[in-house]
Amino acid sequence: MPNLWIFKLTRILVYALFRLYFRIEFEGVENIPAQGPVIVAPNHASYLDPFWVSAAIKRPMRYMTWDKMTNLPLLGRLIMAYGAFPVSLEKGDRAALRLSLDHLKSGGGLVIFPEGGRTLNGKIKSFKPGVVRLALDTDAPIVPATIIGAYKSYSPHYLFPDHSK
Repeated sequence: MPNLWIFKLTRILVYALFRLYFRIEFEGVENIPAQGPVIVAPNHASYLDPFWVSAAIKRPMRYMTWDKMTNLPLLGRLIMAYGAFPVSLEKGDRAALRLSLDHLKSGGGLVIFPEGGRTLNGKIKSFKPGVVRLALDTDAPIVPATIIGAYKSYSPHYLFPDHSK
């Protein structure tokens, strides 16, 4: 991760903000290995999911993200600083796959949303095969994660998050 200091500083701020604003709680974070390859595989209901998942994880993680997100002027640069890298959802993206394999084989952590995109109705979508394939190719454990309340708090239909949900 090129900008580790950004991760360390803002992780504390994001954690505090989410605890206060959303009253977010974290359970089972101890199941994420402190070192070695690991894939964290959460459900995906909100644009804030990567932040919600990562706020309690103490180790730096990389994130597969929709390539269109990395092209956004300010947000794209921010998420890239956090370790995100683009993946084309329209076609098989060999560059993203190679980067994921190399990162996991070097002992890194990776967050992948196995649904491949946010739910539009609050229900979990079918999983893409990429997460399991990466785990098999790298011997990385998969740590499933569930974000409860994300759809009600900040679904794709909201312009701003609603912390009262």
